[in-house]
Amino acid sequence: EIKKQWNRIEKRTETGAEADYKLAIIDAEDFLIEMLDKAGYEGKDFEEAVQDSGKLLSSIFDELIIAHETRNSIVYDPDFKLSSKVSKKVLATFESAINTVGLS
Repeated sequence: EIKKQWNRIEKRTETGAEADYKLAIIDAEDFLIEMLDKAGYEGKDFEEAVQDSGKLLSSIFDELIIAHETRNSIVYDPDFKLSSKVSKKVLATFESAINTVGLS
């Protein structure tokens, strides 16, 4: 089920269009939040939910915060430009976190 959901997110990026990468990043963070919630990790915001996971995501905590900041830039700054290199790194970070939470 996790793989199926992730494949839907990745499929968005196949066009190579910046807008589709942006949507994929938003979807990826939403999926991670959903996974954290299902696993019982909570917080009033994204950062707290990740911190609540303790050691589970501590090795990529900084990358997750950067990914989250990128997602916020996409959502709140209509002029935000997203390169394909940055989007691939952000998506890889979310994928890693999702897989880690999914295996716990």
